[in-house]
Amino acid sequence: LSRGLGDVYKRQADKYRADAEGGRTMHPTALFITSQPYIESICQTRYQYLIPKEICQLDGIIMRYFQFYRTDNINFYQFPDCCPSILFFYDSTHLIDVKFKGANTYLKEGPPPNVPIIFGIDLFPGTMTALTHICAKKINDQEVEIPDSNTAKLMQPFIEKMRYALTFEERVATSQHFIDSWRAWLNDTLNPLRPLFTFDRALRVTELAKQNGYSDRQLLRLFNRYVGRSPKRTQETLQFRDSFQAMLDDPHHSLTELAWDYHYYDLSHMTRAYEKLSGFTPHALLTLILTSSTSQTIKPVSYTHLRAHETGRNL
Repeated sequence: LSRGLGDVYKRQADKYRADAEGGRTMHPTALFITSQPYIESICQTRYQYLIPKEICQLDGIIMRYFQFYRTDNINFYQFPDCCPSILFFYDSTHLIDVKFKGANTYLKEGPPPNVPIIFGIDLFPGTMTALTHICAKKINDQEVEIPDSNTAKLMQPFIEKMRYALTFEERVATSQHFIDSWRAWLNDTLNPLRPLFTFDRALRVTELAKQNGYSDRQLLRLFNRYVGRSPKRTQETLQFRDSFQAMLDDPHHSLTELAWDYHYYDLSHMTRAYEKLSGFTPHALLTLILTSSTSQTIKPVSYTHLRAHETGRNL
């Protein structure tokens, strides 16, 4: 990050930390943690860009910004995360496409689209629907074009500015400017919903509904529209994400203890949940990701030195 942009986010993060230390309540979205460990590994080990999710989460709308380059033929893994995205596809000099991407619901393997540069904005659950009025359930696991005239009219000035943003820092600053301009009316929609996405993973769905003043049916409708999954499926996804992140942080931790720590009934329950969401047992998934993310190496690539003949190569 440029010094100026980094300082802005550092001051924002420091403010929230100071509030927490002073006994004031932190933004509730700071409790919502999802990561894409393989993509983050690509961004970090390949000298590419990622704003730490801990800083972006405090925003309550943006989960993270990321950017990577297609430079060699490898696959990558996307984890279920409940977070939709806005993706900008660039060739060496121009913006060539923009798409909305629904939240991932299962572990996926595959190369990104065949363009040399991808800049992405991962959004807090509900933000895509608040921004576009698209029902989240309809676009899970899909990439879609900007859908209707109202959304297109809203997004067009943003897209036009992004055409001329040639560095990661410029793209982040441009995105943040427009997000800030939309913040007031986005918050009108998102504020009542945010507690639903930061709930205690051990809470039963009926308890979650009662705690937030909804019937079970109302809660189901809200989750289907704004998250794209039922409350129970969302809870399973977040349990999976929380526990897998703990495994990544400490690969030698007892899986039986981990299952108890993250509200699974036992290790068998945790194993079935992992197989359902990823197709792998916990140990097999950990081995796959650790092996995949450390076995690939690449030379640093910068935007200004990206050659035109690299356009057709795969990441």
